[in-house]
Amino acid sequence: MAIIGKGVVVSGFCTMFLYTSELFPTVLRGVAIGHCGFWGRVGSLLAPQLLFLGEYTLPAVPLVIMGILGMLAGLSVLALPETLGRQLPDTVEEVEMWIRNRHQL
Repeated sequence: MAIIGKGVVVSGFCTMFLYTSELFPTVLRGVAIGHCGFWGRVGSLLAPQLLFLGEYTLPAVPLVIMGILGMLAGLSVLALPETLGRQLPDTVEEVEMWIRNRHQL
């Protein structure tokens, strides 16, 4: 289970870089990838600290926290737009125009 979990985490981290580069406009792409990578690494730093939380509370508390955060992350992906067959945006204005058109449908 630990190896499968590690594989899923690595896959998710790689997918984050791919999807971030598709989602953000060219002028913000580097900053967005760095920002997403930063928060991914912060999560990696905080996750081992949850084990200590289990020593001071119930042993199931870290598992419940990680499970809830995992489900929230999975559900938040459903709010992201589909990029298949679309031209990637080059400017922030193109993104704003695409969002406006999407809300009018």
